[in-house]
Amino acid sequence: MMPGALGGVTVVELSRAVEGAYCARLLADAGAEVVKIESPHALDASRRLGPFPRDDLEPEHSGLHAYLNANKLGITLDVIAGAGESILAGLLAKCDVLVTDLPLPELERFGLTYEARREATPKLIACAVTPFGMTGPNRDYRGDDIVALSVGGLTAATPGFPDFVVSRESEGPLRPETHAAGFIAGAAAAVAVLEALFARLMDGVGRQIDVSVQEAVASTMIRDIASYSYAGIVSGRRTEAEQSGTAYAPNIYLPCKDGMIVLITPSEDAWRKLVELMGHPEWAGKPEFQDSAARARNIDELVPHLTRWTTTLTGAEITRITQANGLPCAHVHSIAEMAGSAHVREREALVELDLGSSGARMPGPPFRIEGLFGARRRAAPRKGEHNRQILCDWLGYSTAEVQRLRAAGAI
Repeated sequence: MMPGALGGVTVVELSRAVEGAYCARLLADAGAEVVKIESPHALDASRRLGPFPRDDLEPEHSGLHAYLNANKLGITLDVIAGAGESILAGLLAKCDVLVTDLPLPELERFGLTYEARREATPKLIACAVTPFGMTGPNRDYRGDDIVALSVGGLTAATPGFPDFVVSRESEGPLRPETHAAGFIAGAAAAVAVLEALFARLMDGVGRQIDVSVQEAVASTMIRDIASYSYAGIVSGRRTEAEQSGTAYAPNIYLPCKDGMIVLITPSEDAWRKLVELMGHPEWAGKPEFQDSAARARNIDELVPHLTRWTTTLTGAEITRITQANGLPCAHVHSIAEMAGSAHVREREALVELDLGSSGARMPGPPFRIEGLFGARRRAAPRKGEHNRQILCDWLGYSTAEVQRLRAAGAI
């Protein structure tokens, strides 16, 4: 096995949100040596957010922090103070990539853009993930995950089919129960870093990477944006009455013996196969169900017929029967069922991380590359855990100097 594809690449991460931390986590999983910088005077946001094991609110044991920062080295540094500023400059001189999600005014004030560092570090790749990007009238606007999801269009389009709203006017926007904007933008930023690293192999030049979280979210909204661009149609969320306009039916959640099943027939061949699996019930030949459009128009009449079949079987049984016959149907998993499934266990999709007072299984990298190491399973660093290693071994500071820096509050 070779080391990760990014072995030998060094990354400095200066972040306060999910997007910068997740970008750097993906690079660390790919083999890069990531140094995460935290303020010595404040807690990283992920340490405050949790979730925490049982009633243990110790910041070192935050599940979000453990997930976002696995495989990284961690130091504390006041990047504003004189000594801290010089230490940061020393780190950037030695590293390949800077990943940051600080607000744009702070990036410019601290001189953390590629343009500001071009003379000192011409090969540096500076990746800035900001709410609205580094240009445009909203460039200095602040925002967090829910702001990015809202201005990116996702909250106004949630829920999506087959769910629906009773009234678009009276039901407010909905956000996913995760830091969706941060993870989307972080993944986009990691891809951009890889592209910039590849380009640097050819021309030896560093670059500024400008990632807008709003644009990263909007890039996932193809149905709605295309509908508006092509026909001026503001699609958004459907009401129940509008479900009849869908491309195929059934495409629906139904109860089964032990929960819910999502039942999908994306073609007429798939519908005929489902009818066959149900034993060719007499009702399936009715004119009201002759094609997908008719089934969508008459979905209220169709659902009770389908439910009489699905409630005789477990979710696993329906999944097994339908998948064996080429139908993309599945048991709707709870979090516990997903985490405990044989498939997840065999693929080692969840890896054990140390949370101090207990262990926790967290998602590993969402990719596998044949012949390369995956995640190294290094636990997230304790605050300032690697100060001495980075300052002494990387930058040549003496132990006495490190002690003076700590006493002065610079680290």
